[in-house]
Amino acid sequence: MTTENYTLYTKDDPNGRFAVTASTITVSGLTRNEEARIYDNKGVAHFGDFTHDIDATATVLNVYPSAGYIWAVANSVGGFFDWWGVANALNIYFFYAGTPSIVIADSLEQTTDLGAIGVGTNYYLRITRLGATVQCFIYSDSGRTVLVDTISVATNAGQTYQFVYSPDTINTGQNNACSYELANLDLNEAVTTTTTTSTTTTSTTTTSTTTTTTTTTSVPTTTTTSTTTTTVPTTTTSTTTTSTTTTSTTTTSTTTVIPELILSISSVLSTDLSISSSLAENLTISSTLSQ
Repeated sequence: MTTENYTLYTKDDPNGRFAVTASTITVSGLTRNEEARIYDNKGVAHFGDFTHDIDATATVLNVYPSAGYIWAVANSVGGFFDWWGVANALNIYFFYAGTPSIVIADSLEQTTDLGAIGVGTNYYLRITRLGATVQCFIYSDSGRTVLVDTISVATNAGQTYQFVYSPDTINTGQNNACSYELANLDLNEAVTTTTTTSTTTTSTTTTSTTTTTTTTTSVPTTTTTSTTTTTVPTTTTSTTTTSTTTTSTTTTSTTTVIPELILSISSVLSTDLSISSSLAENLTISSTLSQ
């Protein structure tokens, strides 16, 4: 339930009859020879078919013909006799004519209906308009399940309304006062909620870098008579992949032993050994000759 905030309504109250809070209006000593009202302009043709809820309690209603508005919808700023017989307006009001009652009326059609009530009793009203039918259901509980009475009038099925009133006066120049309390006016209108959705797209760029490194390795080879150094190129490939989310590093190292190198080394060793053997033989011959 979303109730109207009475403090945001326009208040015409020259004689100080209304005590206003956000959800409650207390009316004290309102007579039929003054202009006083609280209303709101909802916009042209705002009300067509509707369901309005309001709580109402008459506290002083015992002198004929005292009367005071509970609720109304209309198309101009005014009161009961500004509209009666000349303008479209729908009205709900307290009235005393020997018995306290709640009255429903169509101003242009000049039709009414009423239901008896008790002074000092809380009533919970549901006012509906559907096409050409306007009804006021009078309940004795806030859940609106215990129905006391239903009052209704016919109206123009296509008529719409701009202003909502709660309360207003019936100014006929008579100094008869009444007092009452109104609360929790609910127009049963949907509350519009705007949702803004923001979408963010993130782009990820992956950079791949490949580095090739050539390393020269010296392999020394040594014999009894000579030293041979063979240079063997060894290639090391290092690949690094960098990403904003995943980093992968792969390093591959390869050392190659060339078969020809082994053969070459073996050949050199063999030659050196042959030379050493020949030298030994020559030394033996020379020793023999010297003897």
